[in-house]
Amino acid sequence: MRCPEVADASGGARGERDGSDGVMGGAVGESTVSLTLVVTRVPAATPPGAVLFVASNVHGWVAAPGTGRLCRTDDGTWEVRLAVPAGTRVEYKLTRGSWETVEKGPRGEERPNRVVQVGAEDVEVRLGVSAWADRVAPAPVGRTVSGDVTIVDGFAAPELGGERRLRVYLPPGYAASRRRYPVLFMHDGQNLFDASSSFAGEWEVDESLDALAREGRFEGLIVVGLDNAGEARLDEYSPWRDRQLGKGGRGDIYASFLVRTLKPFVDRTWRTLPDREHTGIAGSSMGGLISLYAGLRYPEVFSRVAAFSPTLGFAARMPMRYLRTARARLPQRLYLDMGGAESGHPTRDRELVELVRAAASTLEVGGFEVRLVIDAPAQHHESAWAVRFPEAVTWLFRP
Repeated sequence: MRCPEVADASGGARGERDGSDGVMGGAVGESTVSLTLVVTRVPAATPPGAVLFVASNVHGWVAAPGTGRLCRTDDGTWEVRLAVPAGTRVEYKLTRGSWETVEKGPRGEERPNRVVQVGAEDVEVRLGVSAWADRVAPAPVGRTVSGDVTIVDGFAAPELGGERRLRVYLPPGYAASRRRYPVLFMHDGQNLFDASSSFAGEWEVDESLDALAREGRFEGLIVVGLDNAGEARLDEYSPWRDRQLGKGGRGDIYASFLVRTLKPFVDRTWRTLPDREHTGIAGSSMGGLISLYAGLRYPEVFSRVAAFSPTLGFAARMPMRYLRTARARLPQRLYLDMGGAESGHPTRDRELVELVRAAASTLEVGGFEVRLVIDAPAQHHESAWAVRFPEAVTWLFRP
C-alpha cells in the first residue's frame, strides 16, 4: 500500500518555528514538488501502535501536524508524501506526537535537524530512527551557566493552571551592593542561560550581559526567564486562536499572569526598579509575538519591548491587525528584528522581512519609538538571537 499525498504542507500549515507570518505557504502560482520520507527502521523500544509525525520548518515546527503524519505501509515502513515549494531547504525531525518523544541519537544525545534541499524534481528520502527521547537515558550535557542564575522551582501560577519554573539572572556585583536594577521578563526560560536545559539552543543571555558589564557598556539588568508550557506553549503565546492549528487563545491569561502574579513576586524578592521606565519584556518567534502583545496591552507596566523574529502571521495575521490599531498611550521603546534566511526558502524569507518592515512602519505611525534590524544571513534560531541580543538590550535600556 502506498500512502496518499497529503494536503500541501507548504500552504496548509500555520506554525511557529519557521519564523514566518505563520504560514509557510507559497506565493500564488509557485510550483511545488513531492518530498517523500520513508522510515525503514525504528528502535526496538518503539511502543506498539506508535504513530509517527514529521515536524519541520514547512509545518512551523509543530510536533504533530495533521499534514505530517506518517502512515504504515504493507512492507512495514512508515511513509509520508509532502508537497513543498520547489527550491525549499526542508529541515525536519521525527516525533511520536510531541517534543517529549522526538527522535534522538543512539545514546540519547540531541541530533541536528535533518536537512534536504528540494530542487525542481520530486525527492524520496529513506531514513532510520536511532532512539526516542522518552525511551532512552539522555546523554549528559554540560551546564553552560556562567552568570549568577537562580532557579525557582514550583512557582505557583494559578492563572495558568499549575506551577512554573523561573530562571532569574542577577547582574555582576548584585550580592555585594544595595543597588536596585531594571528588569527584563523573557519567555522560553529553558533556552536563555543553559544548554543542558535548552530544547533548541541557548541565547547565552548571562554570558552577554556579564560581558557588557565587564566592558562598561551596560550597568546591569535582572532577567526573569519563565519556562514555557511545552505542548501548550502556542496556546499561551497568542491571544488569538489559529483555527488550522487548533492552537493559541490563552495569551490574555498569560499576559495577565505576568503582570498580576509574576512581576509583584519578582519585585518583592529581588532589588528591582519596579516602575515602568525600568521594566521590559522580550522573546523570540511566538515569544516575540506575546511580548509585543503584552507590551502594548500593558504600557503602564512595560516601557521596553523586544520581539525577535516575531510570528506576525499566526492566526491568519491577526497580530498585524492588532498592531494597526495600536496607539502609544505612554512612551514605549519597541525593538523588532528578522533574519534574512529564517525559513530557508528565498520567497518565504522575503515575505518575512516585508512583514516585519510593515509592522515597524505601522508602529511608528502609532507613535512608538521603534528600532528595526534585518540580519540578512540569519536563520530562525537561538544562535541568531544570541548574536543580536546584546545590541538589542543596550538600545532598549539606554537612558
